[in-house]
This record gives sequence, structure tokens and C-alpha cells, in this order.
Amino acid sequence: MNVHDQHLAIRAVVEDYVYGWYENKPTRTRRCLHPQLAKRLVKDDATIEELDAATLIAYVQGREGVPPSTTQQQAIEILGVYGNIASVRAEMTDWVDFLHLGCFNGEWKIVNAIWSLKAQQETI
Repeated sequence: MNVHDQHLAIRAVVEDYVYGWYENKPTRTRRCLHPQLAKRLVKDDATIEELDAATLIAYVQGREGVPPSTTQQQAIEILGVYGNIASVRAEMTDWVDFLHLGCFNGEWKIVNAIWSLKAQQETI
């Protein structure tokens, strides 16, 4: 896969992550996550809140209502790709995620996510 195609595939995975949440679509969320996902929130009190793929998918499934598309901010920046790994910054309306992806049998999946609510930090 050439670099352009890799970037398109990575962006599509991150868009599944973002819009799976915004649109309450657990199928889309499930598609983009590696089953061993580790998602961590670094909290102001120096603790870490952690969840796995199954918990995140359940949260998406349990959400009610879809925010209007005009309030669904998303900015995706591919920070780097090396072989079968990639790092991406995804900024949404209320939070920022730094995502690590791996390519498994030709499919990109989110393996790690560390995130912060915007209310907790100024955007850097």
C-alpha cells in the first residue's frame, strides 16, 4: 500500500471512531477498534480512568440523541506512519484524543487512545 492509500485508510478508521460516537453507531465504533484497545483519560487529580473496547462500544450503544452536525467538530491529523504503526491526533468538540493504530492483516485498527477533555486543558 502506498503512502497516500495508507493515509486514506488511517483517516477512514479515525472517522469511524469519531462519527461512531457522534452518530451513536456501535457497528462503526467496533469496526475501528482492536479488541485489545486501551483507552485512558488522564484526569486533573493525577489519576487515570481506563476502559477497553467492549466498554467503549457499550457506551456508544447506550447513548441517546445525536448532536446536530453543526456542533460535531472533528479535526484529524496523522502525526506519523512507520510500517504497520501510526499515530493520529483527533480533536472533537469536547475532547482531544491521541491515537495509536496498528495494521493487522491489511486493516488499520485503533490500539491505544489517551485523551483529555477540553474543559480540563487549553488546546496546545
